Amino acid sequence: MQKLRDGWAKFSRCVRYHALNDLPDVVARSFAAAGVPVTKQPAELSRMENKRPDGLTLVPWQSGKSWCWDVIVICLLAESYVNGAAREADTAAEVATSRKEQKYAKLDSCCVFETADCS
Repeated sequence: MQKLRDGWAKFSRCVRYHALNDLPDVVARSFAAAGVPVTKQPAELSRMENKRPDGLTLVPWQSGKSWCWDVIVICLLAESYVNGAAREADTAAEVATSRKEQKYAKLDSCCVFETADCS
């Protein structure tokens, strides 16, 4: 579990230096650097619309469940976020995270879902 936390912390420190398309790879490489095997865009977690989270650990993390993540990049000037962001800085991240959690709610039975927010 500590290796997993270390990998996540390493991702958080370097996330601002990478392009949007590289972020899921940065997360996977961070876990690999911590010795935690992962798979990117796991097909077994595919939803009806063929949307998949960005990755999944191949070892159990909590309560026998693997850790699943999805990277969220938020543009504070997007119409869906600008009003809330003007009032409070964290509002856009909270809205985006809530949307992702709803999108992947069915995964709760097989994995622990976490988002990585970048704004």
